[in-house]
Amino acid sequence: MRSKVIKIGCGFLAAAIIVVVSAWTWWYINNYEERKVLAYVVRVEVEVAKTHGKSMGSGVLISGKCTSQMKDVPCSRIITAAHVVGSGGKLHVYWGPQEVVMEARLIDIDTKIDVAILSVDEQLPKAPLWFGELEIGEKVWAAGYPFGRGHGISLDSGYLLDTDELDLRQTSASTWPGNSGGAVFAWRWRQGYVLVGMTASGLAYGRGFANTVGFFVPMKSIEEFLIRNHVIPRNTG
Repeated sequence: MRSKVIKIGCGFLAAAIIVVVSAWTWWYINNYEERKVLAYVVRVEVEVAKTHGKSMGSGVLISGKCTSQMKDVPCSRIITAAHVVGSGGKLHVYWGPQEVVMEARLIDIDTKIDVAILSVDEQLPKAPLWFGELEIGEKVWAAGYPFGRGHGISLDSGYLLDTDELDLRQTSASTWPGNSGGAVFAWRWRQGYVLVGMTASGLAYGRGFANTVGFFVPMKSIEEFLIRNHVIPRNTG
């Protein structure tokens, strides 16, 4: 009888431990890790000389160092959408809650896949990259700066819905105006949150922007462009 009671007690204890660990894991993922990815996302602003206006979008930090004359120098590489910076003009990047401003340089641009590489002379945190395949139905998070200055950064979750003929990926995560060039993350148990794509565009439906269907360029489609510009080595995978 006593041994039976002990076994039942051990069973309840084991169940309680599982519940506590599961609850802690859920809290950790949805609070600490989820918020940490926001440090990889920047706001991009372009002063358009012809119109004296400004073009705004988002960008993602993907490399934390550069090489000059065989030495590593403080700098960071950023990917953003080609249509954000394609108009030319002076480039500025704003990083962090305090919006630290840095002047940026355009390294290369590919309008076919709608991606551009920028560089800033500061060493900033870089997002872990994922070039593998994505599965329809898996959860993703889209991060960016909706509507430009003064509105702060957004992080919205959704699911991978489908692919299309242009090799884009479609997601139910909201991608607001200004999110172009922003980040799309997925969760991998060994690596945590990894960058799986760059926001391309969003289509609003209904009234206003309350609901959107977003599209993003997968990192697999950007990989060769990054290799060509010596941002990542060819054996990255």
